[in-house]
Amino acid sequence: MVGNSTTSMSRRRGLDSSVISWILLVSLLLINHLAASFSAGNLQPPPKNISISFTRRIKRARSLKDGIRVLQDIESEGYSPNVFHYSAVISKCSKEGELPEWRAALTLLKRMQNQGVAANVIPYNAAISACGKAGRTNTAVGLLAEVKQQGLEPDVITYNAAISACEKGSRTDTALELLAEMKQRGVEPNAITYNAAIRACEKGSRTDSALDLLAEMKQQGLEPDVITYSAVISACEKGIRTDTALELLAEMKGRGVEPNVIAYNAAISA
Repeated sequence: MVGNSTTSMSRRRGLDSSVISWILLVSLLLINHLAASFSAGNLQPPPKNISISFTRRIKRARSLKDGIRVLQDIESEGYSPNVFHYSAVISKCSKEGELPEWRAALTLLKRMQNQGVAANVIPYNAAISACGKAGRTNTAVGLLAEVKQQGLEPDVITYNAAISACEKGSRTDTALELLAEMKQRGVEPNAITYNAAIRACEKGSRTDSALDLLAEMKQQGLEPDVITYSAVISACEKGIRTDTALELLAEMKGRGVEPNVIAYNAAISA
């Protein structure tokens, strides 16, 4: 299933699957070369100014491969990459143009752990996002569990990435469970959280749950946007709630939220 989805994704975006495989292979080979090049025991933490300079270079890197090469440069100068360097490179895995390189994200995360780099939630957040965007829902949820097992505290970005992964994987129940869990842990949901959970409810034809989340969102003082309303109206369409769909269409206009084609189509179909 994943193979089919990634292949169709690459075709839609005009990138041949063989090219994607080559890009991924090169990235993984670079990581493996990085792992074999130096012993962590021979490396020293870089001074703060040098560390910041390397982080900026990684963020400016045009691709994942270029980011990995900066990690190589750090080690070639006798320094050990820290959590900020790894986080910056892993973040590129979810932004790598046509296809999120989730395998590279996991490989980098594992290497960071093997090198004894003190972790925080930032690299995990980036890896969860990469897995979610690649449709690897189970892996994303597993990484969230690993965050908690490591004694780290998931933040709103962690949960947003995991709930978004559940939405993409049509895991409605898991998305709602994670929303409840984050609130129990004192992590305040934001508009991104609710949008992802509402979209998960829409995909799962959970109309009442989507409406409840919209009401809760407004009670929390958060402003629904066009993504929110489009998802809820689409949920009403699936639940054959015509009157509610039209009421929401009127409400979003009254709030100054401009309906898009998705909202209009869903309202008409309802």
